Amino acid sequence: AYDGSDGCHGEGGDSGIAQPVLIVFAKEEQRREKEGAEGDQIGEQEQGGVHFAKPRHQLRGARMEDRIAAAGSDATLAAGRAKALTGAGWLLRDFGDFTGMKNCFEECLALCEHLEDKSKLAFALYSVGYANFLIGDLEASIQTIEESISLYRALSDEVSAALPLFMLGRIATSQGDYERAQRCLMASFEIERKRGAPFGVARTLGNLGELAIYRGEYARAESYLEQSQSILNELGERQLSTWVLTKRGELAWRQDDLVQARSFLDAGLRLSQEIGYRWNTAYALTYLGLVALSEGDLQRAESLCEDSLALFRELESEQDIAQTQKDLARVLLYRDECMRAMALYKECLGVLARRQCLPDLAECFEGLATLRSLQGDLISATRLFGAAEALRQTIGAPMPPVLRASYERSVASLCAQLDGRTFAENWAKGRALTLEQVLDCTRA
Repeated sequence: AYDGSDGCHGEGGDSGIAQPVLIVFAKEEQRREKEGAEGDQIGEQEQGGVHFAKPRHQLRGARMEDRIAAAGSDATLAAGRAKALTGAGWLLRDFGDFTGMKNCFEECLALCEHLEDKSKLAFALYSVGYANFLIGDLEASIQTIEESISLYRALSDEVSAALPLFMLGRIATSQGDYERAQRCLMASFEIERKRGAPFGVARTLGNLGELAIYRGEYARAESYLEQSQSILNELGERQLSTWVLTKRGELAWRQDDLVQARSFLDAGLRLSQEIGYRWNTAYALTYLGLVALSEGDLQRAESLCEDSLALFRELESEQDIAQTQKDLARVLLYRDECMRAMALYKECLGVLARRQCLPDLAECFEGLATLRSLQGDLISATRLFGAAEALRQTIGAPMPPVLRASYERSVASLCAQLDGRTFAENWAKGRALTLEQVLDCTRA
């Protein structure tokens, strides 16, 4: 049963299969507990579509300490419950219930501490860290994941450190810390390669491809993603395949190859909908919207981005909501709906700043600079463009070719309206601003 649910956190499983398997497992654990605890009344609780039969002392509201104490001295029972909680947590991630996911993992963590099983404790720390990342508590996420790596290394278990290293690489990528991302992902890749784990290799190759996209290394990105896709096809894995297909579509869009982009994105969307992978469905819709924008179909672009945003809102995926708001604002800017675009930029900036998503912030600054220019605030617009350029250079995230033409038109318009000295002075002032000073400018 645990092997079935284990696939939900990236070992090639299928949540549609794991869900009923997990329920059977949980009910068997419940049966064993009921036989050993006469008179305990049974209740049911539903979380994210998974029904768990629970004894009275485990119903919502019971203190964590009471739940652990109720397990008594039966280490086998406690270990079984920890496994069920782990599987449930990863399933709840697929259902978009990140708070429920974190609750399951934290209870599992407490059980592992009670069991004094350091290996299980290390994995529970990683799981809690991943949940914190999805919720948006990056400081807690990085701390617990690093604790997990330290514990695995103290146990001389370098193999198990591959997954938390991979996760640290993902976090660093989203924050624009590309050097750290490269170190963590390559360390994870080498571990997976040496132990002969094809899924782990494919997963890490995919994220190395993503990192290469953001660094503007498009040929390397395509190589990584193509290798990842080939391995996943051989394994018959579908969930990660949807993400790799969509990522290849994003790569083609960034290079302004709209035909190739649509081909990959349509394939990723179809497979996502077929297996019920809602997160990747939303992700594919966003980039199909951006392809439509590049093709000049503004109405379709807005509709697709709106659909994506609605789905991410249902999933309560904070960072994805903010990133999609940024992309929808770009579409609205082209539709001359400046007030709606401004509202979206301002709404997403707080989340992206708190989560330190520096590449996305650079795009927001460029979008707001264009808006300020259209509103006649030429000095502010010039400074924002300068700040965005400096941020891109600092993190090593060049502007993708698909955005270059519109960017150059906006900058040329500013140059035409300002004398050369004023333009150069304010561009330089923008480049010299700290991130917090730039954010203050955007709030004005």
